[in-house]
Amino acid sequence: MNAQNRSPGEGRLRSDGSAGRAGELARLASVVDAATTSVQVVQVSGDPWIGKTRLLTDLAEMARHRGWTVLEGSADAGSCSPPGGIPYGVLADAFDGLMATGPDLTGVPDEHRQCLAGIFPSLADLWPQNGTAPDGDATDAIHALLCALASPEGLLLVVDDLQFVDGGSLDLLSRLVRQPPAGRFVLALAYRRRQVDMRVLSALAQLREGYPHVEIELTPLADEDAAALLPPDLSDLRRQSLLRQGGGNPGVVRAIGSVSMLPGSPEDSLHHLPHETLTACFRDFRTLSRLGWLAARAAAVHAEPADADLIKAIAELTETEIWHALDEVTAVDVLRIDEGSHTFRFRDPLLRTAAYRSASTGWRIGAHRRAAAWLRSRSAPPVEVAHHLLGSDDIRDAPSVEAVLDAAESVLWDRPTRAASWVRATIGSVSLDSGTVARQHLLLGKSLTLAGPVQAAATTLDLVDERHLDDAKHRADLACWRGAAARLLGRHDHAAALLRHALRSMPAEDTYARLLLHVELTAIALERNAELDQADLAAVREAARAGGTDTALHAYLVALLSVADAGQARTTVDVRAVGRLADELTTTEVIRLPHTLLWVARVEVTHGLLDEARAHLQHGLEIARDRLLTGLVPPIALELAALAARRGDTAAASAHANDAVQAALLIESSFLLDVARNLQVQLATGGLPEAEDQPSVPESRSPADSEAAAEPQLDRLSERELEIAVLVSKGRTNQQIARALTLSHKTVETYLARIFKKLCVCSRTQVATLIGQRAIPAGRLRSAHAGHGVQ
Repeated sequence: MNAQNRSPGEGRLRSDGSAGRAGELARLASVVDAATTSVQVVQVSGDPWIGKTRLLTDLAEMARHRGWTVLEGSADAGSCSPPGGIPYGVLADAFDGLMATGPDLTGVPDEHRQCLAGIFPSLADLWPQNGTAPDGDATDAIHALLCALASPEGLLLVVDDLQFVDGGSLDLLSRLVRQPPAGRFVLALAYRRRQVDMRVLSALAQLREGYPHVEIELTPLADEDAAALLPPDLSDLRRQSLLRQGGGNPGVVRAIGSVSMLPGSPEDSLHHLPHETLTACFRDFRTLSRLGWLAARAAAVHAEPADADLIKAIAELTETEIWHALDEVTAVDVLRIDEGSHTFRFRDPLLRTAAYRSASTGWRIGAHRRAAAWLRSRSAPPVEVAHHLLGSDDIRDAPSVEAVLDAAESVLWDRPTRAASWVRATIGSVSLDSGTVARQHLLLGKSLTLAGPVQAAATTLDLVDERHLDDAKHRADLACWRGAAARLLGRHDHAAALLRHALRSMPAEDTYARLLLHVELTAIALERNAELDQADLAAVREAARAGGTDTALHAYLVALLSVADAGQARTTVDVRAVGRLADELTTTEVIRLPHTLLWVARVEVTHGLLDEARAHLQHGLEIARDRLLTGLVPPIALELAALAARRGDTAAASAHANDAVQAALLIESSFLLDVARNLQVQLATGGLPEAEDQPSVPESRSPADSEAAAEPQLDRLSERELEIAVLVSKGRTNQQIARALTLSHKTVETYLARIFKKLCVCSRTQVATLIGQRAIPAGRLRSAHAGHGVQ
């Protein structure tokens, strides 16, 4: 950074640059507002990009606004190489802009002026005409200059990047504190704590002794402050991912935010960082030798973290060379060592991107091949090898394809976008057998179902020839994923038909595969408010009763069974036990059957356990965001929005509805987008039911409170809708209701969809709960109480 002295101006702070630093700014303001005339020292430390320079710039603007003389300088990574560096380099930067304006030097003796001419190019005319170097000490001359420039209001000298300061400037800074100019004098220093050497540490210790000082160590920003630095129209899913990547460092967050709207994963978008960002990163590499550069580039080739032996193999260095190189790159804080595992990782993702992009294409390809060979020789996990096979474009045979597919499968539930890009790279690369081709398309379809676009997922899954899948479990898996993609597109009837067809063709002895199909068919029927198939329900009930070692599947089965039974006014399961079962699931178990938490929450909502439902939904949403499982976000966010609206929290409901909209856009589901936008409209127009002023457990409510809560909701229903709602509350099936009211089965389903929407509920049991909370005036019903002979 080139520092300069700027003319005094309006001391207005930049709100964008100081996000989350209100406390630090208040401490700096107290320095320039203090009545004391003594010396004060301000020390600001922290990682690169953390905001040290912005904070000192704000301090300088405050001082100028109060009439102070302000001098700003910055040391440079090259100023301390060779040893001794450029004498007084940082101070020359600070003074030279002011010197060019022709300041009043009448208070500076002639011998000092001549000495200053050798330091400041703008004073070259003062150099002795005989060409003889002037006598006098440069330190004395600069000290005299500072005393002459000090204004009555005060003098602020700012020195940034102190870790790079030359010896002469460091000595002078120490002298200035011991022999300050007349009046108020503040010395403000910024430095990277990890990179200061012993001479700077010793000088800092001396400055702190006997003088008032303010010491500020900048730490990462909180998420809410860092989020203010990102583009405002990001989806919440994307924003959370970028915040994790930025690590609370405002400079890093801004940089990745500048490319955040590009397609692809956040990691991929870093490869499009603008030239000026990379140039700023390269400052940290400037002092590296050839060996240091090789080590940095080799570490950048491998996914972090990397151990020394792998870096050595990629860089083709000797044992002695690798440790010398690693000493270099850790000394300048480009790489940091994990003392526990003795592995290395970059200080931030920007440095890794800069190091990788600084290498030539040919070198990178060779480096990836060396890495793949080294990892294979040590039987490394497929995900590590695949990264290098793809980086070297070295997918030349069936085993390489299988290795990449294995790797994609291992990251499917963690980074589905990466899995999709890896599978795509293998398609058409070599001639493969039919089974491997079927696996390619199935795996790609799964990835796209989780990350989007879902129409592409459905199309890809249709390409899979199930005859080439090797067992019944894989064929059931295909049917379930085809059904999942269809449901995200709003094609529930099609999803049910696909699953039913798979079930009919599944041999009776393949009980586990058949169970998976029965489970998904039950879930679809419940989502559509359709008639439950008794064979599906019996299979779910039997599996739930049997239990087993698969805890996630058992929780899913019990949750579905609870919702199904509640819709028929039956209670066969301890609802709180269902919640406890879900609480015991590990993250790995949850993501293998991700809809488990959704159905558990629906059970809890049905029984009035709203706090528990919200906790389970929030947990599911956090997992989906953390793993970039974008396809799971809209259903969960919509449930959370409806739940928040039911509780009267309109702000939370709107936030969740917006999450659903953004995620639906990302996965390109027009169906879910319409649902989410309709919900937004309802929230904006007050079309949702009034908040229920009720505790979490309905048993603790008085009958009067329950009836009062239900009344405004039921008044939204037409007479026919209310008739159907009452019959639902009596446990009648759709078919029974259709016969009782002389309607078609499809018409009853249409009415139910409208009832659910008006009441903002998601199950038949919730309808029954509301009906049970209020006595229905007889005049509003034509037939519901009579029952039309329904048994």
